[in-house]
Amino acid sequence: MAVFSLRSILQREIFTPREERLLGVSFVWKASRKSKSAILCAAVSSELPVQVVLVTVKAVRGHYKLSEHWQAAELTLVDGKDVVKETAEFHLHLDKVYKWVSSSVGEKMTFVTCLWKINQRYLQDRVKFINISPAILEEMLPWEQGGAPEEREMMEKEEGYQELTAREADNIDRLMKQSELLVADAKAFTQLLLMELQALDQENLLSLMAVEQRVGSLEELLEQGLAEVELLELAVAEQDGLLRSVQRQMEHLHMRSTWLQRIDRNHSLLESELAYLVDNLTLSENDMQILSEGDLGQPVQVEACSAAVQALTRCAGTPLTPGQRRLQGVAEQLIRFESLRQSFEQRCIMHINSAIIAQAMGNGATLEGRDGLVLPRPTGRHAQLLQYTPLMRWLRETSPATCQHLQKGLKMKDTY
Repeated sequence: MAVFSLRSILQREIFTPREERLLGVSFVWKASRKSKSAILCAAVSSELPVQVVLVTVKAVRGHYKLSEHWQAAELTLVDGKDVVKETAEFHLHLDKVYKWVSSSVGEKMTFVTCLWKINQRYLQDRVKFINISPAILEEMLPWEQGGAPEEREMMEKEEGYQELTAREADNIDRLMKQSELLVADAKAFTQLLLMELQALDQENLLSLMAVEQRVGSLEELLEQGLAEVELLELAVAEQDGLLRSVQRQMEHLHMRSTWLQRIDRNHSLLESELAYLVDNLTLSENDMQILSEGDLGQPVQVEACSAAVQALTRCAGTPLTPGQRRLQGVAEQLIRFESLRQSFEQRCIMHINSAIIAQAMGNGATLEGRDGLVLPRPTGRHAQLLQYTPLMRWLRETSPATCQHLQKGLKMKDTY
């Protein structure tokens, strides 16, 4: 795309809506990242006070979009990188140092020249230029070389001058041919132009009157449309208020639902924990009575005590977490189990010890065998001691030290 065509497109799409006039354009990319290309532009506002800006424009899907924007007053230094060697790289010191590379050396020099003119005309020569060819810095505007203010005004007007288009030139040439007058007969030619202008003014006046009528009807339609829009805005505002109220209510319901779900989940967990503790830490009243008052001299009571003590062992050995053990009810139940176990253990040891002593004292009958061997005669007391086997096994599992102490005492009694 030619630079002139690009300038026209950028002026039309970017700067005309911003009421600015494009002064300079350059294709650039960052010195470290060639893939990130952009179009660096310098523009001046069309209203007073005059504002000069530097912007970067990027092409997005066939259209141009403003990317970055700086006030030219922020520019402090223009670095051309090399005075002697031609290079397309240059640096601009704005809010930070921007290192750009133009598409060509000539394009860079053109843009730097534009910046130099902007500095001289609008920035009171505040910008410093380094590493740039003196030929550029020596280029001065007419009023900077001592020109009068009239010349300055003339230059500004000339900058706003636009040449006739091809269509306008053809129309003027056709009009002069139709007049069949010589160019020297300026008075007659001027009279003809005035007549043509009066006719055009009349046509324009009639057109304006017709347009004015249409504009009046259009204004009425616009007023009606605005009234309808106001009604719609009121209705929309009312509906928006209702929707906001519903939204708040839904949020409140959602919050309450979340709380209820959490409470229900906590209740379920608590119920599960309580069921586990109750099922595993409950010893029946019958078992507790048997362990506390059961007669170990009766076989039926001994069998019931064996079953009850097994149930007590299961309850006392229930797996519990530290938190569960800190519960007052659980701690009291475990203490109750331990107290019951110790009480039954003492009764059991005393009864078995008494039964064994009675068995040793009543062993008078013997059997004489071959080779002079004498064996004790089995009596009913031996069978009576066999019923305590489950209890002795329980003592050996729950209190090994007590069981060993009991066995040592029995051996000493047998020796005597």
